[in-house]
Amino acid sequence: MCMQYLQTRENQAVFERMRFHLQNGDTYENWLPDCFYPKIANHLKSFMKFLRVQDALSLSIQIYQQQIDSYQQLLKMAVFPMVMFCVCLLSVQLFCAFCMPVLISMMKGFQVSTLGIEIVFHLLMTLSAVLLVLMIITGIGVVWFTRKKRIVLAAVFLYQMKLGKLIEKELSLDFARMLFQCIRLGIPTKKALEMLKQCTHQPLIVFLSWHVEQVLMKGGNLEEALSIRYLDPALQRIMKTAILSGNVLELLEGYLIVAQQKRKKNLELTAKIIQSTSYVLIAMMIVLVYQVLFLPLSMLERM
Repeated sequence: MCMQYLQTRENQAVFERMRFHLQNGDTYENWLPDCFYPKIANHLKSFMKFLRVQDALSLSIQIYQQQIDSYQQLLKMAVFPMVMFCVCLLSVQLFCAFCMPVLISMMKGFQVSTLGIEIVFHLLMTLSAVLLVLMIITGIGVVWFTRKKRIVLAAVFLYQMKLGKLIEKELSLDFARMLFQCIRLGIPTKKALEMLKQCTHQPLIVFLSWHVEQVLMKGGNLEEALSIRYLDPALQRIMKTAILSGNVLELLEGYLIVAQQKRKKNLELTAKIIQSTSYVLIAMMIVLVYQVLFLPLSMLERM
């Protein structure tokens, strides 16, 4: 009855496949993940090894939704301004390459010194070129290093180069989100860490969980295990207090709220800096054009 109520034209094929497996008595583990989006399916495959189907599905959907919300926030507040910045830099390069030489030649035709404008012109062209190259190199580097096969090596490299602060907050936020959703379902912390270690589609979560588990296997307690170098010190302090007080869920939720607010503020600040730099470059370009185009009028006034 429930399947008939939920069925639509768009998901009809999925429900027919589900009915087929149910009628054949196939176990959920063999076919249920294939009925969902790949990202939900990946979580579901990992969690069904430890939880009932209902709990595994609920946990998978919650984590997926949080990841989508986080991605959309990043896209809206950081990626779009960066794209606009790249377009601005490219526009400045095109302007300097094709328009400014003509305008400077026109000024020289009026027997006017162009030294000041040429200095600003070359400064603007060099600055925009350097920034554009850096943006392209950064973009390529981010895409290359965030591939599933390389992302863990990239993270370890950053920590070895004392640059771990660049990713520490984001790593800890993702880890805390998933841990919170597990504990919210009543899953013990140690079992939750064991589950997260099975999320092979998220190498960084597996990496963090593995390091935590290694400390536990050597006889360390959970407090010591969560003190690994890759986690945010604020999260470590929260978890230490939570373990001692036995109030893990509420304190972890509090950390998530504060961390997400800080993330939002950092993204907003980054977006403002990028936009401000774009506006400065555009303003410099407009001032140059203004100086050249109004030159004939100033010459007439002198006459």
